[in-house]
Amino acid sequence: GQKIHSIIQDSLKVRVRGGPFKHKFVESVKQDLGLGQDSEFMESSSSTESKRPFPLYNMTAKSIGLATEASNSNIPSLVSAVLPKDAPAASKHFLARYLMHPPPPSVAESVQKSLQRISQVTRALPLLPILPAHKIAKMIHSKEANHSVYVDLLAMLKGIQDIFESSELEEALFPLTAVAAMSTGKKFKTSEIRDVCDEVIEEIEKVVNTAEYQELMSSVLDTVADGEEEGDGGDDAAGE
Repeated sequence: GQKIHSIIQDSLKVRVRGGPFKHKFVESVKQDLGLGQDSEFMESSSSTESKRPFPLYNMTAKSIGLATEASNSNIPSLVSAVLPKDAPAASKHFLARYLMHPPPPSVAESVQKSLQRISQVTRALPLLPILPAHKIAKMIHSKEANHSVYVDLLAMLKGIQDIFESSELEEALFPLTAVAAMSTGKKFKTSEIRDVCDEVIEEIEKVVNTAEYQELMSSVLDTVADGEEEGDGGDDAAGE
C-alpha cells in the first residue's frame, strides 16, 4: 500500500512537457521501483476502453470525498472543493454523478474540449438559471407547474438563445450536447435546439407575463453586481 501511495504521489509531480504522459508516468514508476530506464514495460490496453467505465465502488467514492454524506470520515467533499461555494445545487449534483458514473471516453473528451474553449472565450457567458430537468419535466407532464416554473424555464431558454447569437459561445458550448445525448439517447443538432427553444418560448409567452421574466433577470443581474462590488471592496480593504 505504501509503495502504491508513493507511486501516485510521484505521478502528481510529473511534468508532461516534452513527451506523452504515459511515458513520463512509466519513467516515474521505474525510478520509484529502482529499475533502470532501459527496463522494458509491456503496455496492455483495456478491451473496453471505448465503452463507458464502471461506476466507482462505494469505498473508492468515500476515500476521495464523493460520498462524505454516507460516511463518518473527515474526508472533505471533492465536489465542494472543485466548484465555487455558491455553485447551484444542480451543478453539484451533476458533477457528483459525472464522477461517480464516469462517461465513455468520447463524452469525456467532448466535455474537456468544451471546457478548454470556454476558458478562452472573450464574451461573457449568458446568465440563466440551472434547472433540474427531470423535476421540470415531471411537473409539466403532471400539470403541476406554476407560473414561477415557466418564468424560470423562459429565462433559461432565453439564455440559450443568447448563446446562439455568438458563434464563439456556440462553438465552445456545443460539445456539451454529448452529455445530453448520453442521458437521452438522442443526438442534437444546433438547428434543432434553436428551433425548439423558439417554439417553447413562443408558447410560454402566450400564457406567462413577460414582466415577471424581466423582474427575475433584473434580480439576477443585481445579485451579480452586488457580488462584484463586495469583491472589489474586499480587494480595496486588503490593499489598505
